[in-house]
Amino acid sequence: MTLMKVSVKWIQGKKTLDDVDIDTAEDAEEFLSKLWSLTGVPMERQKVMIKGKSIKPGVDLSKLPLKSGAVLTLMGTSESLPEAPKERVKFIEDVEDEEQQVALMEGTPPGLLNLGNTCYMNSTLQTLKCVPEFVQAISNSTTVSEGDTQASLVKSARGVFQQLKGSSTVNPSVFLESLRQCYPQFAERGEGGHPMQQDAEECMTNILSTCKHVLQNESAMEVEGREMPNSIQDLFGVHVKSTLVAEEGNESEEKEDDVMKLTCHISAETSHLAMVRLFGFA
Repeated sequence: MTLMKVSVKWIQGKKTLDDVDIDTAEDAEEFLSKLWSLTGVPMERQKVMIKGKSIKPGVDLSKLPLKSGAVLTLMGTSESLPEAPKERVKFIEDVEDEEQQVALMEGTPPGLLNLGNTCYMNSTLQTLKCVPEFVQAISNSTTVSEGDTQASLVKSARGVFQQLKGSSTVNPSVFLESLRQCYPQFAERGEGGHPMQQDAEECMTNILSTCKHVLQNESAMEVEGREMPNSIQDLFGVHVKSTLVAEEGNESEEKEDDVMKLTCHISAETSHLAMVRLFGFA
């Protein structure tokens, strides 16, 4: 029988622990960890003895003179108990409702109202808000939106970012209307007339594409005859250089392009090693 009960005489604690389980088939660490939980003495401070033999990590318990009712000696001081807090802890449940609202709002950025399956748009706007250079570029835009749906989208985005600097929940209905005018797919409705769920990545791509186009036109108007850097391309663009090689023969074609997203086409027939080499990781 490997499981038995022993007594442990703790010298510093001036007490004896009776009926402590010890299993000689287990590692010594298991027993020492149990003594730690019972006495508060960490394993590195423990010195456990039985008939002149020491129990420490790595020792084979089955080779020690252990039997039911045996008395072990423990020497070691326990860890000091944490001091009680000087001030009473106040939990959020203990304060008045108004105080709760204030406490919960502190440090919490304002949110965007969900106008019916518009979480895709809200998450995109909140993500773009976290790019200060992008927000600054939109804020500096002087575009006039009359009759221009793309310019209207940029102007309404500027309004949303301005409102998000406050502390109140923002209603992005003006931006949503501009988005649907530019890209009617976001106005699609399903059964019952409810707005359909949309893809956040598609929303992000279209917003950045529109902002890039509008800001690029502004730059071109400001300085004629000189190409101005486009901040949207600088922030989110990727310069891609690809080489197409014929499967048969030695013909190849190189192409360079500036894109707003890096698309990796992977199918069941595509070798993952070939894709890794394509993007220069191998």
